[in-house]
Amino acid sequence: IHAPAPEPLALLKRGQICLYHPTLMAHRKVFDEFQYPYPEFKHAEDFAFHCLAVQKFKYGNIDEPLVYYRDHENQMSRIHSVEQKANVKKAIEVYL
Repeated sequence: IHAPAPEPLALLKRGQICLYHPTLMAHRKVFDEFQYPYPEFKHAEDFAFHCLAVQKFKYGNIDEPLVYYRDHENQMSRIHSVEQKANVKKAIEVYL
């Protein structure tokens, strides 16, 4: 992965995800090192993982879109938005 834009750590500190889970490409050691997933951050497990990983591993983007995100009223981030936002905040406090 290359071409860092924008700075992932700055995005995470603001509670913004810097990449979407299905687009992540990484060596297995990245996942093994941080013992993913994190059930204590329900509905924000990916966010908690990125809070840890971005501090040790290089993040970046490629220019080509890999996924077209479908927005709909039944998606998990809408149904569980209150718990997700609380756990994003918790991950920022704990890891950043």
